[in-house]
Amino acid sequence: MLSNTTGTILLIVRGEPKRTLFRRVGDIIVAVGGFYPSRATAFQARNFLDAAIKAMVTDEKAALVEFGQPEGRFIQDDLYVFVVDMQQGKFIAHGATPALLASRTPRC
Repeated sequence: MLSNTTGTILLIVRGEPKRTLFRRVGDIIVAVGGFYPSRATAFQARNFLDAAIKAMVTDEKAALVEFGQPEGRFIQDDLYVFVVDMQQGKFIAHGATPALLASRTPRC
């Protein structure tokens, strides 16, 4: 995997801020999605994202499967992992909404 770019997306949902942390690694974006700061801290989300990146580096195929397991270690309270393939513009893993797999992401 190539060097990465990291960022945060802030949305206001029902009047409450909701954040997504992401890291771009080559043509893949790995993200910890949609957490409310009142329910999870940025520190927790960063650790979650770091663990997801480590899992992807260790065994990408196994990690993508694990990210979607409801009782797995990558879904915890408000925190979940999703992965986007930027070349295809599609979700290739989504812990909160597995039905989004292979669907096009917004603005891709």
